[in-house]
Amino acid sequence: MRDDVHIVRADDLSDQTPQTHGLQRFEAVSARRLGSENLWMGLSILPAGGRTGVHHHGESETALYVLSGVGRWWVGDRLGTPREAHPGDFVYIKPNVVHWEENASQTEPVRMIVARTTQDAIVVNLDEHPFAPDLSGGRLPMPDRPRALVVGGSFGGLTVALLLREQGFEVDLFERSSALLEGRGGGIVLQPDTVRWVTERRRDLEVPDVSIGSSVLRYLGADNEIVHEEPAAWRFSSWTTLYRTLLDDFGTEHYHLGESAVGVDQDGDTAEVRFLSGRRERGALVVFADGISSTGRRRLLPAVRPIYSGYVGWRGTVPEAEVSDETRKLLDDALGYAVVERSHICMYPIPGRQGELDRGHRLLNYVWYRNVAEGPALDELMTDVRGQTAAVSVPAGKVQQRYVDELKASAPGLLPPAAAELVVRTAQPYIQSVIDVAVPQMAFGRVALLGDAAFAARPHAAAGTAKAAADAWALADALAAHGNDVVAALRSWEPDRLALGEDLIRRNTEMGARAQFTGTWDPADPGLHFGLYGPDR
Repeated sequence: MRDDVHIVRADDLSDQTPQTHGLQRFEAVSARRLGSENLWMGLSILPAGGRTGVHHHGESETALYVLSGVGRWWVGDRLGTPREAHPGDFVYIKPNVVHWEENASQTEPVRMIVARTTQDAIVVNLDEHPFAPDLSGGRLPMPDRPRALVVGGSFGGLTVALLLREQGFEVDLFERSSALLEGRGGGIVLQPDTVRWVTERRRDLEVPDVSIGSSVLRYLGADNEIVHEEPAAWRFSSWTTLYRTLLDDFGTEHYHLGESAVGVDQDGDTAEVRFLSGRRERGALVVFADGISSTGRRRLLPAVRPIYSGYVGWRGTVPEAEVSDETRKLLDDALGYAVVERSHICMYPIPGRQGELDRGHRLLNYVWYRNVAEGPALDELMTDVRGQTAAVSVPAGKVQQRYVDELKASAPGLLPPAAAELVVRTAQPYIQSVIDVAVPQMAFGRVALLGDAAFAARPHAAAGTAKAAADAWALADALAAHGNDVVAALRSWEPDRLALGEDLIRRNTEMGARAQFTGTWDPADPGLHFGLYGPDR
């Protein structure tokens, strides 16, 4: 045998290596085959829907690289804590760590490259372990693996669903829409909490892969002159881009479309959610992340009502390639503002409709805040082309044409030319009623309100999605601290979330009033900067 470089062909792997029930191991590099002195390497395949027996690898350190599929490693005193790995992820297992493995998919095998720090593969099978998984097949949760129900399939719902699954829950998510939510919403300013899943869990993806950066905060005057400018390193994305990222990770097997929650009850051990379809589901934990119009909030806190701010946000996007060179240059890498009489507009670039990040293929996003009196004027504006009056938003393509025409006709006389050009060139603008929602309680035994279902603040601090994500991460931390004791975890989770929500409502209300009513918005005031926990925080 040559003693320089040895090639083991893909079709020359050996199955003559220690095995564990449910898992196929194939040996490539070992003392037996190649005379290796400090290393064993091979390939492991976990079939679709498969589970292994409980085992450990003795004195050997083990490292794996996931080629395809999604694998879970169950560890802990009762083997009830999962660690999930996706394609491109590396997995490290210390010596003597007892665990079992599970394929998260019913359709795709998990294929992994395995390396160990011993000449041979050490596998110690523990077939009689008291917390061994059910190896008879099926998808029933293990006795020590509680079930969680998440109502609402948007950003907050997907974030909390991913974290709960990682924390050891069997998670099902229920979304009222009959179709996936792609194409909804406009731009998002990325706070650290907003992209925490990407930065901490997606080893194959980085924040610049899903966003566009700015270098400057720029205020425009009546003739496009720059009236204030300062360094500002923000990153912007689109709602659709982030939604796709989270949905790709959660998958669609447990993402149930067309399910509108109508009621919720609980007893000592479980909570039940009832749906318009007649479906009933029970779990140890229920999280309502169903937004401003939350069914959960209406059932649990019927006295809490959204409060209208006195103004609406007209939103839209324009392909970057369709605007003038001057407008493109002013907004290229900027967070742009224009403050006019009792109104203001915020503008920035976001990824294209298919996530494009290259200049010339991006979108320019804006929201123009305009005062509308509560009552008949607001009701008429929020009535769509079908004659239905919306409480929160009228989507693109459903706004009455006379209001679109008025918007575009008024923009050149009220806004700087660059801002007016965005409005005029928008094919289908849409409207959001700017409202406040604040609850006195977020935890109800085994039921929680999360994100906008609990606190919906005005958009001026650009912290709505960040608040939902922060609520989700804090909930996962509380469950971990309390060993998945749901009631105790929610009790400890609630106080800080209430305080943060109340502070966010207060700050956004003050910011909106300064631009829309009192005329005291000062572009040089750092107190007006974005941030979930405070300006620039």
